[in-house]
Amino acid sequence: VINVIENIRSSVDYMSRAKQYVTAAGIQGLLTSSVFDLDDVLKVLAEGNLHEEVVPHIDSAKGFLASAMAEPESNTAERNNFIDLAIAAAETGRDLTVSVLPATDTVDPVVTITSPTSVSAVFGLVNILVDATDEVGISNVIFKVDQTVIGQDNSAPFEAVLNTTEIPDGEHLLTVTAIDPSNNSGSATMALGIDNGSVVAPPDTTNPTIVVTAPS
Repeated sequence: VINVIENIRSSVDYMSRAKQYVTAAGIQGLLTSSVFDLDDVLKVLAEGNLHEEVVPHIDSAKGFLASAMAEPESNTAERNNFIDLAIAAAETGRDLTVSVLPATDTVDPVVTITSPTSVSAVFGLVNILVDATDEVGISNVIFKVDQTVIGQDNSAPFEAVLNTTEIPDGEHLLTVTAIDPSNNSGSATMALGIDNGSVVAPPDTTNPTIVVTAPS
């Protein structure tokens, strides 16, 4: 695609310069070079199996150039008119080629922590749920408490499980970062209080088991 664009640019440059020349030989030479560049465009498009919609515009530009080159030396206005038509056709082909180049994604994902909500303290096993959106898609979501990664998820719904018993009690920072295919990232943070002293053991409701072993 870059080769096509450069050949069209070069061809248009030759055509524009031809309109400034006064000698027939110089004009014919520049227009001939322009045709060579357009032939290269068609060759690259065919061999690369690229953009069939561009070919008719390049063929039209070549046709207008042929008409310009056939004009008598004295008919400057008509020759320049054909050159202008050739330039317009070539630039239309160029614009169609440029329009299909992939756009650069510079938009960061949007991240929202949906669970836990803002609470004073958590304990035990805590499910962390996240809503992450991006116009292209999400490649990965990374969950951290302070600077420690506690989990990753690359498909919705994005979630991780925090085992609070592995983290000292106190105030910590939960950070969730979403990354898109272009490596743009967006984050959300949340203050998280951990208090494992709040864990209450379940009541023991199991009776002891007794076996008399002696005498038999």
